[in-house]
Amino acid sequence: MVQQQLIILIIDDCPEDRAVYRRYLLQDPQHQYKILEEETGETALQLSQQIQPDIILLDFLLPDMDGLEFLGELKQQLQGTMPAVIMLTGHGNETVAVQAMKSGVQDYLVKGDITPENLRFTIQSTIENVQLRQKLQHSEERFRTSVENMLECLGIYSAIRNEAGEILDFRIDYLNAAACESNLIIKEEQLGKNLCEILPGHRKHGLFDQYCQVVNTGKPFVKESLIYTDIFGKQLFTRAFDIRVAKLGDGFVASWRDVTKKKQIEQALRESEERYRFLSEAIPQIVWICDANGKCEYLNQRWYEFTGQTIDQGMGSGWMEVVHPEDIQLAMEAFTQSLNTGKPYEVELRYRCHDQSYHWFLARALPKKDEQGQIIKWFGTSTDINDRKQLEAERSRLFQLEQAARAEAEAANLAKDEFVAMVSHDLRSPLNAILGWAKLLQSRRQDEATTIRALQTIERNALSQAKLIDDLLNMSRIIQGKLELQLCQVNLVTIIQTALETVYPSANAKRIRLESKLDDAIPPIVGDPNRLQQILGNLLSNAIKFTPENGRVEVRLERIWDAEMGRREDMEDMGEMGEFNERFSISPLPYLPASNFYAQITITDTGIGISSDFLPHVFERYRQAGSYEQGGLGLGLAIARHLVELHGGNIQAASDGEGKGTTFTILLPFRE
Repeated sequence: MVQQQLIILIIDDCPEDRAVYRRYLLQDPQHQYKILEEETGETALQLSQQIQPDIILLDFLLPDMDGLEFLGELKQQLQGTMPAVIMLTGHGNETVAVQAMKSGVQDYLVKGDITPENLRFTIQSTIENVQLRQKLQHSEERFRTSVENMLECLGIYSAIRNEAGEILDFRIDYLNAAACESNLIIKEEQLGKNLCEILPGHRKHGLFDQYCQVVNTGKPFVKESLIYTDIFGKQLFTRAFDIRVAKLGDGFVASWRDVTKKKQIEQALRESEERYRFLSEAIPQIVWICDANGKCEYLNQRWYEFTGQTIDQGMGSGWMEVVHPEDIQLAMEAFTQSLNTGKPYEVELRYRCHDQSYHWFLARALPKKDEQGQIIKWFGTSTDINDRKQLEAERSRLFQLEQAARAEAEAANLAKDEFVAMVSHDLRSPLNAILGWAKLLQSRRQDEATTIRALQTIERNALSQAKLIDDLLNMSRIIQGKLELQLCQVNLVTIIQTALETVYPSANAKRIRLESKLDDAIPPIVGDPNRLQQILGNLLSNAIKFTPENGRVEVRLERIWDAEMGRREDMEDMGEMGEFNERFSISPLPYLPASNFYAQITITDTGIGISSDFLPHVFERYRQAGSYEQGGLGLGLAIARHLVELHGGNIQAASDGEGKGTTFTILLPFRE
């Protein structure tokens, strides 16, 4: 380990002696030295002012001054921490060396007796002693500074005994500034004096005997609010002190604090609190006091009468047990905001009454702050506003009903206007085509091909118009609850094949491939063949309508098992059919599943797809993704959904988005 380099200044007018000291020091294997040399005291003082050495080897006899004169000049020059000094003397000068040590020299060596070992040993011992003395001085300074700056009073006292060893009095050895201020006597008039002479009340009130007992037994004496009368600064006062006394050598150390004013703040506070309690019990509101953290410290009798809590139950955080669970977070947020801003606390919340009912209260509180502006308490009231809240709730309920009725009426009017516009448009379009071609045929100037085209167009638009009218009639029957199913055993394979044959011409016209994968082993289901045909016809027509040319439409039929579909309640929760049936008194088939097996029909196309925004509304009446681009009233899917649900089944739509096709999935139960 590398040792710290020490700076050594050798002051000696003999070059041979300096060379010997240098050689001895440089032979030290354990320490490193930077050696400086001077012949006179004056030049050494100048060098010390520039570079303060760690240690000085000082020859007592110098050409321009002796060692004691050099030390005096050095102290005056540095005016601070002195380096360690070792005096070098000749034989017979030991008395001078001792005198030099009294002036601050740490050690001395006789020149004729100096060896490498004792020189190095003396230097290291001197440096260690200086360092220890500096640490001790620093510690004493810190202790004295701390004690002198204490707000508490501190005194140290020594026992004064007679020849028999009895304690006659105590000498005052030390008092800090606070103690002198407390006694109203300056320090110089107390130090070294007898305690009972300065403060005679110590004997009268038994404090002297307490001090003697502490010294004789070693047991500390501690007393709070000690009432004590004595002469302080030539005046007689009765004061209250908190005091602690402990044995120290053949005496004691005492610390005390004047709590007279505190005892008077306390008495006034008790009187104020008593008046406040009378007032708080006289008013009809609930009155409460909480600490800065919201812990309850006081509740008036109104609280206990209302909640039925005991005093112990209401204290601390117990009051939160009667706050409505839905209001706790609101109350805490309001409290945190007031705590951060220092503004009054105000919140409306519900308290649980002793009869387990909840009443609305308006809680308000003001913060009490200390001298630093920190909140230490909250003083608050809670006023019953339950009647007002009930009136507000009823007023709000009536207003919401009126708003809902108005919105429903406006929506109905808007829907009616939109529906009339939609029906007018969709009925007029095929009618215009029929009238146009019929007028053209009346001229009898067309060739056979044009005539055939005209008749086909008239037939197609007449069928389209009939389809629109059928959809309107079906939806009307559904809304009125008059749509009934004609039930029988139905072969789904046959139904699907018939539906595919029906839409084949329209698919072929757009060069759309119709593909089917049908499980022939699926047993019949109980259903209405015409309505099932209508469901598939609507879905396939939609798929072909919204699939571009050269696209593909695939139909699958398979048997699946679904544990989640085995309860009628779950089936009704999947759509709006449960509420629809209840509203319009429709009685669907009773659900009597033989098992959880279902017939699943999947229709997938490569068409324009459905956006994620419109997908949740695809089965709603009169809803279309585009205004009138594809024609129709937007009833086909709504009718299909209701017909599927009347069969006890479920229909769902899925799409990855616009341009990514659509899949409709129908689940129909097998019934006994």
